[in-house]
Amino acid sequence: MEVFLSLYNLALALSCLTSIVLGVYSWLQGIDRTSRHFSYFNFALLVWVLFHLLEVNAEGLSVKYTYFRLQYLGIIPFPVLWLTFIHYLVHDDRPPGRWIVISLWVVPLFSMVMLWTNELHGWFWPGPLSAEMGAIVWTGTGWAFAVHTAYSYALLSLSMIMLGREYIRADSMKRKRIGMLMVALVVCAAANVLFVIKPAPVFGIDFTPLSFPV
Repeated sequence: MEVFLSLYNLALALSCLTSIVLGVYSWLQGIDRTSRHFSYFNFALLVWVLFHLLEVNAEGLSVKYTYFRLQYLGIIPFPVLWLTFIHYLVHDDRPPGRWIVISLWVVPLFSMVMLWTNELHGWFWPGPLSAEMGAIVWTGTGWAFAVHTAYSYALLSLSMIMLGREYIRADSMKRKRIGMLMVALVVCAAANVLFVIKPAPVFGIDFTPLSFPV
């Protein structure tokens, strides 16, 4: 088990490094909106992975819980940032409408408020939390968490549809890049489903943030 956790920590650290390199490189090369938004979702992924790494290695349930919640600063905005990046990619850097952008952030802002006020109502995590494999796991989820999860999957599904349509009409060079993004999205979704259903061999381990850099 210690060997597995050591390998998991190494994978998380490499994922952090990958997100930093990709995010900074895209930002420095950001001559268009697509590159900048590629940086944004990589930085969100970095926040997610970094605080998960700190959570796994922290001592004490209260400290772990703090890092557990902090990683949602990357998790909650990630689907919107990913979808926005895909929009710019398939629409040749043309921005979406202002009200579309505003509406996309309504549910994430609501989810963030529900997360950080959970102790008052228990609508995000109603049950007590515990630690398994060094990470926080929940014994139940509330309706606010269900809203966050459903919305995230809806945005990721929409991005897959957009990528699929673009793949059909793109040239061979662009098809290769879009195909890689589609594979990354499928792997990410599969890893997240694995984490949500929490099968016993990987209970408490989240492979989702590792899937995109890989």
